[in-house]
Amino acid sequence: MKKPVQDLLRPWVLAQWWWLALVPVAWFSLFWRLGAQPLQNWDEARLAVNAAEMLRRHDWLVTHYRGQPDLWNTKPPLLIWLQALSLNAFGYSEWAFRLPTALAALALTGLVAAFARRWLGGPLAGLLAGLALLTSKGFVTQHVARSGDYEALLLLFTTAQLLAGFAWLQTRRPGYVVLLGIAVGLAVLTKSVAGLFLLPGLAIEITRRGRLLPLLRLPATWLAVGLALGIPALWYGLREHVAPGYLHAVWENELGGRMLGSLEQHASPWYWYLTSFVTQQFLLWTPWVLLSCWALARRPFRRPAHRFLTAALWSSGIFMLVISAASTKLAWYDAPLYPLLALVIGGGLTVLARRVAARHVAAAATWRSLFLVALAVVPSLIAVQRRLGKEHSRRYEEAALTYGRFLHDANATAGGNSHFIALHHSISPSTQTYNAPLEFYALAFEHDHPGNTMEVRYAPAQLPVGHVVLVCGAAAQQLLAAHYRTRTLYAADSCQTVQVLAPR
Repeated sequence: MKKPVQDLLRPWVLAQWWWLALVPVAWFSLFWRLGAQPLQNWDEARLAVNAAEMLRRHDWLVTHYRGQPDLWNTKPPLLIWLQALSLNAFGYSEWAFRLPTALAALALTGLVAAFARRWLGGPLAGLLAGLALLTSKGFVTQHVARSGDYEALLLLFTTAQLLAGFAWLQTRRPGYVVLLGIAVGLAVLTKSVAGLFLLPGLAIEITRRGRLLPLLRLPATWLAVGLALGIPALWYGLREHVAPGYLHAVWENELGGRMLGSLEQHASPWYWYLTSFVTQQFLLWTPWVLLSCWALARRPFRRPAHRFLTAALWSSGIFMLVISAASTKLAWYDAPLYPLLALVIGGGLTVLARRVAARHVAAAATWRSLFLVALAVVPSLIAVQRRLGKEHSRRYEEAALTYGRFLHDANATAGGNSHFIALHHSISPSTQTYNAPLEFYALAFEHDHPGNTMEVRYAPAQLPVGHVVLVCGAAAQQLLAAHYRTRTLYAADSCQTVQVLAPR
């Protein structure tokens, strides 16, 4: 007689406590040294400045950068709201700023594991799906689960869309349709049109299964449509009313810009995501994805795991077509695939474990099933943790070249008055007049030291004699030395605190 997977798990851990194995992996993958690295330039640091200025101005509608409405980052502010609340609660630090992203990634892991347990094969499927997600290089990386960017929160809501739609197909409960509408609205409020990219595949699956007309007849469907459209429409309308010109900037940056043209030279061939996926982002899991798809495809069509495979393939396939057709391509744009692939792995490997159990006595089946889990999970877990260690070492060394670590040193500002100037200069044309991390660290300094001010400058002209200037990096120090005679007050790593004595 075939033994259920729950029986296979009991010699190892009680079936109801299967999720405990995910806890240490989640801690290492999502929270280990979360605040150790300095803020990354461009997107992450830009959001940090938006959140800090939101708190300073008490303006929760219009995001600002250097005192002006931010029309470079035109995404809706749901994530920035959460980051501002975190900074207000826990202080101005890298850890507090990234905490909402890490919590969103944790919630996504829990959602994936719980769904797999419910629909794809019980505790073993939930455990495997959660571990597959937490050991995916494309998920546990900068710009997704390890930094204060949009992707982790976006993935939580886009994955919830597909899972709610699938749950409705299986149960016909109207509540799942309402949850789908809420997830759509929150996804758009997180990252605009990117929150809709999994819906075409879900619509095809609903139509293919002959459930489109019954869905349209449900009152819950129109409530869901109202939520999905009303939540973003309210935000966009208010934002345009308060500061006209915002909708035009959204079109130029997010629709016409990224879809029809290449922003900031991020252009690549149409097959770029496929090659990146196989060679980098999901490398160690790729064979298991193929094996899982084969195992699920052999199951009877009436099985939920098989039906989920078809839904995931439709959604993933259409999504890949959309992002591959877009002119702007970035490594993290394919991140919505990883929760879906983790679910496929959870269901597929559980099928294989059950086949092992059907062919061997209980004790042998248990050890063979555990060996299968270890063979699938351990190499990816080791690879991710080694990469996180290398990434931490590299970023920590880079921190010596940034103002963030220097400003955390109390000696850096001990010898000045209440007004400081941070001078930035770079040999790179793209960053000569841009340093978003420095802008955030200056705001953090002012927050942590009431009565003190930190002015950020990008040119050495008209520096007041006697004022204290902070400079990091050889380029800024050489530029300052070329224009002024100075006296060094403190130095650490590549940074200096100096006092301006006289122009040269």
